[in-house]
Amino acid sequence: SQKLESLIEFPVTSLDMTPFLTRNVESTKKNENKHTGSTAVNSDSVENECMYDLFAVVNHIGKIDRGHYTTLVRWRDQWFFCDDEKVSHHHIDSKSISSQQAYLLLYVARSYLPHQPHQSTQSILVLQ
Repeated sequence: SQKLESLIEFPVTSLDMTPFLTRNVESTKKNENKHTGSTAVNSDSVENECMYDLFAVVNHIGKIDRGHYTTLVRWRDQWFFCDDEKVSHHHIDSKSISSQQAYLLLYVARSYLPHQPHQSTQSILVLQ
C-alpha cells in the first residue's frame, strides 16, 4: 500500500452539501411545512442546514505506516496550529486551503451553531 499524496483543495467556509440532498429530504421538508400551513420549502432553511464551515484539519506527515499528526483548529475567529504540546496562532486569510497532508477534515453545520462562523463562532478546544 502507498499513501495518497494528491494536492487537494477544500473550502474553509460555505461547504454547500445541497447538491447531495436526496429527494426524500426535500419531500420531508415539504411535509413539515404542510403542518404549519405553508406549502413551499423554505429554501433559506434548507440552504442553511446544508452549509458547513471548517473547524479543524488533522494532518498526517510521513508514510502510510508511520508518521506524525498535527492539527489546525479554529477557536472563534482564530486558527491555531497544534503540534504535540506546542500550540501557535496560525493565519488563514483565504476561502480555501490546499494541502497534501490533510488526513481528516472536520466541518460543523451552520444550523448547529448559535451564529455564523464568520461572526465569532465558538468551538470547543481542549488542550491537555
